[in-house]
This record gives sequence, structure tokens and C-alpha cells, in this order.
Amino acid sequence: MKPLITRFVLPLSLIFFMLFNKWWRVETDLAVSNMYGFPLPYTAPCVGGGGCVQYFLVPLAADLIVYFLVVWLFTWLVYRFQKIHIPPAIGYLLWAINILYYIPSVAYKNVTANNEYYLKREFNIFRVVHSGYFFVWEEDPIVDYSKYGPAKVASQPE
Repeated sequence: MKPLITRFVLPLSLIFFMLFNKWWRVETDLAVSNMYGFPLPYTAPCVGGGGCVQYFLVPLAADLIVYFLVVWLFTWLVYRFQKIHIPPAIGYLLWAINILYYIPSVAYKNVTANNEYYLKREFNIFRVVHSGYFFVWEEDPIVDYSKYGPAKVASQPE
């Protein structure tokens, strides 16, 4: 079971962390803000704006642990009843997917803005206005572009 964790469970949990997320529209003591993370929100826009993002490391670590435990529990249950063997090529493929996604993503996010890192949130969340789930390939659901039609010019007849 131990090689199965490094070859299958850990990279697969990182892939699920990459693919599945939750958005939160929350009312804080500062303003109404958008946060991301599942099961705990671990990222929010900076207060001053400018495109930077705040990352909260304790909720981020908790989210990673939850993803790992869910994949490990599922794998353990399958392994308990049916011994499975993951070929090393599949393990290498899973790690390659992680490396090809996370290294450019982290590099881009850290070069483009002055992101801030905190152990935990420094503001209070009063209430969750709205929330929902999304996958990485879906459009950002917080901004619903379908509500906005093309801009009308005043000189155009109706």
C-alpha cells in the first residue's frame, strides 16, 4: 500500500485539487468579496485591488489534506477487497500532469502580481451571499457574462 500512496494517491489528489473548486461570494467586514477553495476558502482578492491575490496557508493545507484523505480512503477501500497494482508508467504520467500544470501556474501567478501570503484570514466573514462549485475548464461562474448583452449605441435604432 505504501508505494501506492506515492505512485497513485498523492498525485491523483493533487489533480483533483486542480480540477474541482468552489467559489464563495461572501460579505466580510471590508466589503463583499469573492473567495475560492473547497472545503475551506483559501484565496481572496487583495483589499487594495491591483490584481493581486491573498493566499491563506492554513486553509490551503487543510484543503490539501482533505483531498488526500478522500482519495486515500477510496483507494484503501478498493485495495482492501481487490489488490490493485498501478504500473510505474501511470504513476509517472500522473506526476507529469501535476508538474506540467503546477509549475507554470505557480510561476505565472507569482510573477504577474504582488500576491500576499498569510497563515490565516485577517478579516471576518459575516455571511455567505452565494456559493457554487466549478471545474477548471468551466468559465468563472461568479461573473455571469450571459446576463450582459452587447452594448447599445445611442444612435442605433431599436
